[in-house]
Amino acid sequence: RAGAVARLSALDRRTGCGLLGHQGGEGARDAEGPADFGELVDGVRVVLGVACPQRHEHQPRERRHHPQLDRSVHLGAELSAILKFWNDHIELFGNATVSRNTIEEGKYFVDAENSVDLSGNRISGFPDLLANIGIAYNHSGFYLRLTGMYVGEFFSDNYDNKLMSYLSQYPGFVDYSDNLNEPYFVSDVYISYEYSIINFMTPWKVYLQVNNIFDNLYSANAIGKEFFPAAERNWL
Repeated sequence: RAGAVARLSALDRRTGCGLLGHQGGEGARDAEGPADFGELVDGVRVVLGVACPQRHEHQPRERRHHPQLDRSVHLGAELSAILKFWNDHIELFGNATVSRNTIEEGKYFVDAENSVDLSGNRISGFPDLLANIGIAYNHSGFYLRLTGMYVGEFFSDNYDNKLMSYLSQYPGFVDYSDNLNEPYFVSDVYISYEYSIINFMTPWKVYLQVNNIFDNLYSANAIGKEFFPAAERNWL
């Protein structure tokens, strides 16, 4: 069994917008929620982002070491699917999000007189690609789920891949030279068994969950010069 549904993101144009992405960028707001655009088939979903302006005004005395992002654009699409087999005992599922989140107009003021142009740069914290895939098996109280998540590269600031160029123009305006959080893939597994000892009692469940089963070393988030490593293999 499989299917599809399409949705159009509803945005609050008064406060900004929450769009597809790994995390919110500076000045981002949560969306009011997706509004149904049209059901195609039951099960698979497409979400389309909408370009939205965000404006921030700053007084000249506040410009030193302060970004002025006049307009940003967020565009994206999401596709998700679920397939079930063998009387629904086996389930394959997955989703993928492709997005583009850029600064249309913006500057970073190094001092009261000088600034770097951020126009066209990708917004920090937003990977261009996110994907999840998994398989689950459920039968006679036994449940097994294996999942994998891919997160594409993203930047820790709004300087995109131009950071070295900015540093050559204004040496020392930031105290780091690496702003790229590399892509990563991580897998988890969950196993459980539910059984009854006495019929009228609540069933008992035993389970094992192992996160990052391949023990990958990666940075899950980054802000400026700070990179935050994710947990190594762990279990519950």
